[in-house]
Amino acid sequence: MRGLWVRVHRWAGLSTALFLVLAGLTGSAITFQHELDAWLNPALFQVPGRGPVLTPDDIVTRVTAIDPDIAVTALPLVPRAGEAVLVTVLPRPGTLSPGYDQVFVDPVTGDILGRRDQMTAIMPFLYTFHYSLTAGPVGKWLLGVVALIWALDAVVALWLTLPRGRRPFTRGFGAGWAPAWKIKPGLSLRGTGSHRRVLDLHRAPGLWLWAVFLVLAISSVSLNLEAQVMRPLLSLVADLSPSAREVGAPRYRANPPPPGLSFEQAAARGEAHAAASGLPAQAVDAYHYAAFGVYIISLDEPEPHGPWAIDTGHPHLYLDDSTGAVLLASIPGQGTVGDVFLQLQFPLHSGRIGGLAGRILIAVAGVALALVSITGVVIWWHKRRARRQIATRSAGAPPAAAPGRATP
Repeated sequence: MRGLWVRVHRWAGLSTALFLVLAGLTGSAITFQHELDAWLNPALFQVPGRGPVLTPDDIVTRVTAIDPDIAVTALPLVPRAGEAVLVTVLPRPGTLSPGYDQVFVDPVTGDILGRRDQMTAIMPFLYTFHYSLTAGPVGKWLLGVVALIWALDAVVALWLTLPRGRRPFTRGFGAGWAPAWKIKPGLSLRGTGSHRRVLDLHRAPGLWLWAVFLVLAISSVSLNLEAQVMRPLLSLVADLSPSAREVGAPRYRANPPPPGLSFEQAAARGEAHAAASGLPAQAVDAYHYAAFGVYIISLDEPEPHGPWAIDTGHPHLYLDDSTGAVLLASIPGQGTVGDVFLQLQFPLHSGRIGGLAGRILIAVAGVALALVSITGVVIWWHKRRARRQIATRSAGAPPAAAPGRATP
């Protein structure tokens, strides 16, 4: 059985290695996406304006004045002096792309600081590449399958590190397993001992971060294949409320009419509903999906403090963009057990559930995942080369002499 699981681990690792290296490194970078984006593009994110800020609807008016064929789809509702407002735009149905999908605005003066296409900026590109390989739904599906293989292989990999012939919780098991957790000092990546060092670099980080890797794998499956895999599996053991996709699908319109509510009006409706429900009452972000006739209002909640603060995400209200009626409320910690499980997947995957400490852990895990994947390929290559050398020597060796005859 061990030989079988070794082969399963080998081919699972080889088939996913490239994707896991790319996902690990990009995931590590985007853990601090906003901070790095602002650092790389100070002219877009830092603004000189000081004084009273414009209202969200005023900012929308300034942006749409650039081009009548664009529509604002997302913006923050609480602009702050000294910080640029990042507004997301899309072309109106039936019009050509303007060549940009983000507009940066000074919230005090209303000046347009810059425009860009997300695919031409490093951090937004890495974010999109991380979850879809910039290949849209096909890329998300592919990475979801990779994550599913990774999650199953993580269990196999853990089993393969266990000491042979010893069962857990028996005498001597801990001592037999301890070497797998260590990187033996004094070994070089070249020459004698290089294979042992590569094996240590493959095995030890995988053990120390095994639980983190498993959480990342499962959350990746959930985020990329929620409708195809995670919700069907969860429904077997837990009740699930209708998802945003299920609620929104019947509302799709190819040529939607203009919304009946502005961003500020939708935010006010959301705040009123939140206050009546005992939720945090300030709307902080708004998203408009015209094709589905929906505003998504993100509500404020007390900011987590300290490196170990727990952040489970913001409550979101889905409103009809004409009437303001609440179509769906997604409140962290509320709903069925299955609902709460799904709500936790992004905070877990991004590390935000653990505040700054959680984000740092995910950044480290991303680099470690790339290391484990690369060393796994190196181990396979070394063994493959060794097997070929043995086969070559065997093929070139003279046939064994018959008994009683002298060899030439």
